Amino acid sequence: MAFYPEDVDLSELSRVLATTITAPLDGYIEGKTVLRDRVERELDCSELEAEQIVDTLVARGFVYYDGNPKLPADEGVWRWRER
Repeated sequence: MAFYPEDVDLSELSRVLATTITAPLDGYIEGKTVLRDRVERELDCSELEAEQIVDTLVARGFVYYDGNPKLPADEGVWRWRER
């Protein structure tokens, strides 16, 4: 079955992710990887498609990184925007 990323309801996906990911998403790469993997499982899509959807969630403001992703030892955390 074909997967069409443009058909994904980002608001609903964000709500599902926020309620199913209960552990803090610490660290830029580590947290983004958890997001990507969860999107991949939730939507039954490829890793690349999941990565693109996570990037879209960030670009549209559903989730953001509260920290400095350029610092390797940064202790930032991914957060959900209230909608």
